Amino acid sequence: SHLGAEALKIINENFGENLTLTSVARKLCITPQHLSNTFKANMGITFSEYLSAVRLRYAEKLLLETDANVTEICAMCGYRNFSHFLRSFKKAYGRSPLKHRKLGVD
Repeated sequence: SHLGAEALKIINENFGENLTLTSVARKLCITPQHLSNTFKANMGITFSEYLSAVRLRYAEKLLLETDANVTEICAMCGYRNFSHFLRSFKKAYGRSPLKHRKLGVD
């Protein structure tokens, strides 16, 4: 859907900022509830799951391709809370960001 595509574009271009369901819905001039429902129906995952996946993919890229430290990477990916970032990364990749950087991609 047009709405889904617009939402993805906003997320993919602005994930480093403090994006929320509400802020994206506002940019699209729709209610957060409508965005949430449309997003889930089109993507099969929730808005926040998608946003998190985009941020973590970028974090992994930065870990493997740059010398930025984990705190910097956390901020560059749009996470405001360092421990939440660490938990999310570990859940997605099965190890801490530093360990992931050291071991590289399997």
